Amino acid sequence: MACQIVISYNRLDQTELTLNSDRLSTVWAPSPFGLLSALHIFTVLDLLQHGTGKILGFPVVPIFANVQVNSLAGAGGLIELIGGTLFTVGLFTRPVAFVLSGFTADARTPISLRTPAEDSIRC
Repeated sequence: MACQIVISYNRLDQTELTLNSDRLSTVWAPSPFGLLSALHIFTVLDLLQHGTGKILGFPVVPIFANVQVNSLAGAGGLIELIGGTLFTVGLFTRPVAFVLSGFTADARTPISLRTPAEDSIRC
């Protein structure tokens, strides 16, 4: 059964806008090309690569050579490793995606708040 949302404006011409849920479901339906699956696989591989690099030391990344589990990078590695593993087996995907999106937003915030002057000093 289709759900319709009607928005009426308080104007003289009484214009109405109708949003149909059938149209939205066809727009966001999975495509036959498997783009959603490709995004899922890439996300899992990226999370597992960073998590195992920080916690297990494989693949060897010189930046992650001395990461302690009780440090901020170690906690991030645990979140990436556990989240990537849960994504791989398909358990708790929505809560894990919520936690990892907050983790990514928190990791990205200091970079986006830098000024161009700070970038030129660090080079």
